[in-house]
Amino acid sequence: MNSTFPMLTDKPFGVIAMGDRCYGDTFCGAGRSFDELLRDLQAKPVGNRLEIDACEDFEPWPVTEPWLKAWLEKLPA
Repeated sequence: MNSTFPMLTDKPFGVIAMGDRCYGDTFCGAGRSFDELLRDLQAKPVGNRLEIDACEDFEPWPVTEPWLKAWLEKLPA
């Protein structure tokens, strides 16, 4: 980790990642990397990361909308 990054202690975050399962281990790799970086910077995940398979869900909004609504409800007041 680059020591010049600011610590994000207890800052809430959520990650939505889209990928193609055909790529195997790299499926949603960018989203997983962001999730890991935010955790390393001590940010606080709000719920689980959403991973969308573009081969199954051609339009991401129907999958994303319920996740986002639930995520927003979990945010601290």
